[in-house]
Amino acid sequence: MKFSPIPFTDLQPDSFLSNYTKGDTTLKPFYSFYPFANNKLNDISNKKINSLQSTFTSSRAEIVEALKELHQNLGIDESQTTIRTKLLREDSYCIVTGQQLSWYGGPLYTYFKLMSAIHWSKRISKELGKTVIPVFWLADEDHDYAEINQINWYQSSNDLGYFEYESLVRQFQADVKQELLKSQVGMPVSQIKGDSPLITNEFFDWLSSDYFNEQATSEKVEEQLDSKAVKPSVQFRKNTWVESFLQESKEAYSEDKTHAQNFSQWITHVFKGYDFLIAGSNHRSIKRLLSPIIQKAVTNDYSITKLLKNQTESVIEMTGQSQVTVMDSQWFVFNEEAKRVKLYRDSTNLYSFQQKGASKTLTQDELQKLTQLHPDWFSPNVFLRPILQDHLLPVIAYVGGPTEIAYHGQMKKMYEFFGIDMPILIPRFSATIREKKVQHLMEKFPFSLAHYQASSSKLKNNWLASLPEQFPDAKIDELELNLLQHYRSQARDILSFDPTLEGSIGKTENDIHKAIQSLKKKAKQAYESKFERELGQLHFLQSYLFPKGPMERVLHPTYFMLHYGKNFWQDLLCELLDYDTDISQHYIIDL
Repeated sequence: MKFSPIPFTDLQPDSFLSNYTKGDTTLKPFYSFYPFANNKLNDISNKKINSLQSTFTSSRAEIVEALKELHQNLGIDESQTTIRTKLLREDSYCIVTGQQLSWYGGPLYTYFKLMSAIHWSKRISKELGKTVIPVFWLADEDHDYAEINQINWYQSSNDLGYFEYESLVRQFQADVKQELLKSQVGMPVSQIKGDSPLITNEFFDWLSSDYFNEQATSEKVEEQLDSKAVKPSVQFRKNTWVESFLQESKEAYSEDKTHAQNFSQWITHVFKGYDFLIAGSNHRSIKRLLSPIIQKAVTNDYSITKLLKNQTESVIEMTGQSQVTVMDSQWFVFNEEAKRVKLYRDSTNLYSFQQKGASKTLTQDELQKLTQLHPDWFSPNVFLRPILQDHLLPVIAYVGGPTEIAYHGQMKKMYEFFGIDMPILIPRFSATIREKKVQHLMEKFPFSLAHYQASSSKLKNNWLASLPEQFPDAKIDELELNLLQHYRSQARDILSFDPTLEGSIGKTENDIHKAIQSLKKKAKQAYESKFERELGQLHFLQSYLFPKGPMERVLHPTYFMLHYGKNFWQDLLCELLDYDTDISQHYIIDL
């Protein structure tokens, strides 16, 4: 594998992330440790550790015991025992990342986040001589089923023409209209169970059929490489371990287990051999440990909301944007139906939430009493989740995507309210993976990765404009202009004997214009048909590199496991750990 860096400023020149990674001074007021740069790693890491030594007061023994209960529930206790006990050391710290519990951990950036946490934990551990534990925090309270309910895969079947202008990606989703799901949607996704056949049956049946059809015709297709009949299937490397991989993967998601259990067991399996801690907050033992901070946060919800809104106004004033809208309450609750519903606060400080089709109202005192008796009934929003995380674990740094880096900038005053510093914010590893055929095809065109972000029509026109033989667009327009000028001057002079013919003269002029434009359109099609193969390849490249968005945000990671072996991600992580990555760079990984 070869890593080639591309500056974020080339791909996203004016983005928040680009400004963050280059150390834009306007962002300094919004982060506790900024700018984050390789030459400042030792300094800011030591500052954060010094801060933790005075502010992190949780009992490590109680944390480990609570995590043990969580891991037993998830069915991963054995694989977590060694890494979990490292937390008992007083000089151990954490680098956290996390994500929603999507099917099999997709898309690519979920794996990139975990790999980044492992990478930076080793890097900072070596730099400081401390024990630094990588942590994957399950978004186990999130209830947005739509966000996790998709598997996106490159279509490689022969029913998709190589030159057809349609998406290369096929999407699979569980049908939320099924009775099994209808009764569960609205619960935390982590607790939903029994739905895996709704997606795995169709996905793996299609994948198996698609692959073996591909194998059966592969020799014939290879012979067609130089013909216009080439299909996308030839773009993908074949392998010999497909049957066992498909069977193993399908069985990995059991309908008898919850999403949290399936996800945790899968992710620890994929990265077997690398120690990282699984954590989350949607478990009674964890909520019990976090009860004091939940009580404080819920009781002071109004003040916290005000701080968030003030900070967000400052962010907007300095940067012109904010990532997350601040609502009037930062909490959800689990109602009697086990659904996660928004907790609302009105102008009189009365709180309410939906339960059994009606609104249930609570006073401030009633709400506070509930936090004491049932902390597990309360669920934080996107702003409060990091606060719970940073009270449960001694967090040095958080590895986040562009959105997370941005919305953390809205939170500094809230962190100060709780008497702690923000973690160091580290942008996750960002990459586009290229297979060999894609590498070779890209060499035929004069474009960098950034160019493929353009619309299909713009990319096509840019390439056609680069050719020595240009379509005579201007000459055809000049021909039309000359013809119409000559027609106007001659027709009116010749037919001046009858003024009633003026309308016919005008109509004929319009007909001439339409005829020439029709000729021009046909000529354009004939011109482009000369480059049908190249334009098809160009469209394929764009669909491959940016399949409905950046590859890392769309494509499912099991794609590369199928085509390059089930240890693909372990192998990639092994190489990444030996590579000195730069947070200001996006990487092309050539296989």
